Amino acid sequence: ARYWGGRAPSARVRSLPVNALGLAWMDRDLLDALELASPQRQREVAIWATRRACVVARLDTVDWIAEGLAAVERGDPAPPPLDDPLAAWNRLFADRRVSKTTVTSPDGTPNCSQQAMALPALFAVAGLDPLAAAVETVFCAATAYGPDHPRLLADARSLLGR
Repeated sequence: ARYWGGRAPSARVRSLPVNALGLAWMDRDLLDALELASPQRQREVAIWATRRACVVARLDTVDWIAEGLAAVERGDPAPPPLDDPLAAWNRLFADRRVSKTTVTSPDGTPNCSQQAMALPALFAVAGLDPLAAAVETVFCAATAYGPDHPRLLADARSLLGR
């Protein structure tokens, strides 16, 4: 319970292969709300959080990323290079049109690439498990928001009616 924000999570949350613990440290109540949401609502939150991550990091202004974001919002598979994480990372760092901004992460680590914090949301959003997708994309968006992450988390809670 001490590691999870004061109360132990369910076995389901503990078994998620994503940053559930990181999200619990930022907003334990939001983690619980995501678990209680329907799979459809979890998927909606994942798509919403992915868009928010891309917008705050200005990834939505780069054509190949914007196309990938539009595809996942439609429920389609991500197009190349976003269908291959290694290729996507390589292109992210090679493409001169990608903004290069840094933020302090929610845990206080300075000089983190905002774009590198946001990109994993595009990999997680289409995951087979809607809860894992929602938890990971909200975590990615929160880290991309840096010091402004409380605003994103409040918006996510509001989206869930909390």
